Amino acid sequence: MNSEYDLVLRTCDSDMTSFDGFKWPNEGDVEAPDWDPEPKFGHGLHGLLHGCGNGNLLSGNHDAKWLVVKILKGTSIDLKGKVKFPKGTVVYAGTKKEAVKIITEAYPGEPVAFAARHSGDNGVSISGDYGVSTSGNDGTSTSGNYGTSTSGVDGTSTSGDYGDSTSGIDGTSTSGIGGKIIIEWYDGFHFRTAVAYVGENGIEPNVAYKLDRQGNFIKA
Repeated sequence: MNSEYDLVLRTCDSDMTSFDGFKWPNEGDVEAPDWDPEPKFGHGLHGLLHGCGNGNLLSGNHDAKWLVVKILKGTSIDLKGKVKFPKGTVVYAGTKKEAVKIITEAYPGEPVAFAARHSGDNGVSISGDYGVSTSGNDGTSTSGNYGTSTSGVDGTSTSGDYGDSTSGIDGTSTSGIGGKIIIEWYDGFHFRTAVAYVGENGIEPNVAYKLDRQGNFIKA
């Protein structure tokens, strides 16, 4: 990625319009007609800088168009979960799969929403909201809200609110509000899987848990 530019991920309706009726081009330059740099919603073009931010702001409609927009670095305004910017260039408009792929390849170490990240043993995998992160033994996996994180033996997995966090034997798992924690263990005869739900039986959100030798969840 050219160091002078950033990529922004966003969605539009199938006819390339946004919620306020603004029509985006399928490719090429685009500019906000009412640009105002004040850090508040509206008066600009909006999206997730580097694909990172609140995944709920991207459309879940099956026919939504997914856009990758190139903007001049330093021109975006942070709105806590998304950014706005005065102008840019649409470099891709199409499917979620391809748009997210473009962003993840451009920013391999960042928590891109809807990304699927994979690493091997001792690896690190990071994805954003609705993302999937998988690492091998002794690995570290992190995903955002509604995400899924999985690591192997002695691994560390962390997911955000309403996410699933799974780790292997002797692993550590953390999940946010409404999340699920899954850890494998061996009772001396069989490999088993322990499951806990955040908010039940004393399991707290955003707290790391492991299992004792009897398969009970304890704080790590």
